[in-house]
Amino acid sequence: MSTGISPTARALRTLEFLRTRPGATAGELAELLGVTERAARRYIEILREAGIPVDSTRGPYGGYRLGRGTRLPPVLFTESEALGLVMAVIDGNPGDDLVGAALGKVIRALPETIGRQAMTLRQHASASPDRRAARPDPATVSALVSAVAVSRRVRITYRTYRIDRISAVDQPARGFEPPVDLDPVITLEQHLGAGWEFPTRVVFDAAHADVAPWIRPPMGRLEPSGEGCVLVGSTSDPAMYAQEWLATVPFAFRVEGGPELRSAVGVVAARFATALTSPP
Repeated sequence: MSTGISPTARALRTLEFLRTRPGATAGELAELLGVTERAARRYIEILREAGIPVDSTRGPYGGYRLGRGTRLPPVLFTESEALGLVMAVIDGNPGDDLVGAALGKVIRALPETIGRQAMTLRQHASASPDRRAARPDPATVSALVSAVAVSRRVRITYRTYRIDRISAVDQPARGFEPPVDLDPVITLEQHLGAGWEFPTRVVFDAAHADVAPWIRPPMGRLEPSGEGCVLVGSTSDPAMYAQEWLATVPFAFRVEGGPELRSAVGVVAARFATALTSPP
């Protein structure tokens, strides 16, 4: 069963399925949504709770269909709710055409100012490749995306340099001209593992394609090297780098650079070796 689609996206898909396929059974909805029949019935209940009449008929020719003459109730989302809805759909299933069509109808039903913000967010934002990423405040994301859309610089107030820790966004009048070939995600990831006080260099005997899925951008830059690959980066916390990052990579490696990281790896290795010794 699929687990990457948000409940919001599935509820929108359920509504679209019932519009185009009246009489669909719970089993058919479950197959179309990629969920269990029990979950499909729950999405029907979500639509009913939202005030959308969904009729059901029992028997071999029964199923679910929207009430005759059904019209969606007025969409009275707040700004944060509307932007959160867009973010949830983008994050849960950004490439689904049916979900996109349903989201477009919702956006068109919003008040003009909120709908404009939601549309800008939809056009210029994309899901983070890191599925463990934090979920920032929708209003902050909207302000940043709006600035990007019109090439305007921003001044931010933050506790930690993460989007979910930004507390205020101000847009001065001054604009900017981004490089034509700029890929913001790649550029950011290239800098996440660089510039910290302790250099690191880790060599893997395994192929680059095998190791790459296990390497997070803050660990550094992974490059092919002969029949293996080498990870070059830096860190401010060698103990964390060794215990939380390197220890999870399921391939043999050796630390060739960074005495601080070598020492931290030695501590982890000794702890694991102790776990294998017989009790006195």
